Amino acid sequence: MLTLPASKAISSNHHLHKGSDKSSINLPEIKQTVQFTGSTKSVPKSESTNTNSAKRKFTKKGDKKEEFDPDKIAAAVRYAQLQAIFAADEDGLDIDEFKDAMRKTVGHRMTDTEIEFLFMKVDANCDEKVDWEEYVTYNLLEYQGKTLMIEMMRQRPLPQETTPIPSKHRESIVAVKFYPSIQKKAGKNFIDHTNGKYVTLSKEGLMSTWNMNMKHLESYHVITDVADRATHPWMVDMACMYNVGMIALSSTDRDITLYDIHGNNFLKRYYLTGLDDCITCMDYWVNLQDLNHAIFAFGDTSGSVTVFVFDQCVTGGLFGCFGAKRNACKQISVPEIIRGFFKGAKGYRFNRLHSDWVLQVKYVPELSSIVSCCQTTETSLCVFEFEKKRTNQSVFKINKGILCFDYCRKTTYWSREVWIIGLEYGTRMYVAKQYPF
Repeated sequence: MLTLPASKAISSNHHLHKGSDKSSINLPEIKQTVQFTGSTKSVPKSESTNTNSAKRKFTKKGDKKEEFDPDKIAAAVRYAQLQAIFAADEDGLDIDEFKDAMRKTVGHRMTDTEIEFLFMKVDANCDEKVDWEEYVTYNLLEYQGKTLMIEMMRQRPLPQETTPIPSKHRESIVAVKFYPSIQKKAGKNFIDHTNGKYVTLSKEGLMSTWNMNMKHLESYHVITDVADRATHPWMVDMACMYNVGMIALSSTDRDITLYDIHGNNFLKRYYLTGLDDCITCMDYWVNLQDLNHAIFAFGDTSGSVTVFVFDQCVTGGLFGCFGAKRNACKQISVPEIIRGFFKGAKGYRFNRLHSDWVLQVKYVPELSSIVSCCQTTETSLCVFEFEKKRTNQSVFKINKGILCFDYCRKTTYWSREVWIIGLEYGTRMYVAKQYPF
């Protein structure tokens, strides 16, 4: 057994006198402080063997025997030496004394620059003096910070390290969507999240599809006729219309193009024109109880929100027609949709809901409302019911606006949550209440 007697840790010949010089402090040698104690009586070989076997059995039962660690003992001695140096100077150590003390004890491997940085960190009150309390407080805070970082690393949100996936995109990716498949079981439709594909869109006009394991499938160039143009258009957003096998793309040309992606096809089906502003965000919702019923909403740079309600998109086409030719593209006027010129499609437009660009729009079926947000304080978040004769609208004011939001449906009927993220370094939650009576 190893012991460090307190009487021998610092010899009586090395006591610190009040009137003695600080530079004449003699520190004990580390080797002299480590001494073995206990009986040295010889033991017969047979008894020694029996004793060792008994110790092994005792250890196997679960009791751990402390092992001899000279580095740990030496560190404890150096720490005691440093404490003695601080105790000898009641006013604290200046930077030169601190350097000398660190070199003699725990900081013998540190450079002068590192010791100077450490002195500035420890000197909390900036009086150019460091006492023992400041040094211990700094070490405790440093240890707590490292422990917190280790715990955060252990509780990682992702189980494995992320792996970068190479792609053909050469510009920034503006949208990443999951294109699900609809399955039918026991007479009910449901979204199969284990069977589908991912779709990515970059602003130069390249759209790529990936399988569930993020293996690249196909890539398509959605912008082709740019040779005779002075400026190259940029793609802005994308929406998956999975009940009709289409995908909607918006660009800076103030238009929306709908592509048929059934199987390996990639055909332009509808071209929506007549928009006064550039579309910044889109959302598509499907009623799984009736696949003919769907809602398509989008916001623009003027702060307006437009909503299309489809009643026969599967049986009669999105706009009441499938097109006369197989590969034909039909041009659709958005103002005519709003006026009701197309069978099976109703249009609603809400002008200037926001005083800035609409950053996100989403239809929430549990609230029967459209939710949109922007990056301004006065009209940060808007929630409105659009299919009633009198539109009920709620506006939330949040400092610096909202960048994005999401809706979480809880198990209770009357309590649902809207989570939002803004520029104020935090996440907020709003509870939307509906009562069954």
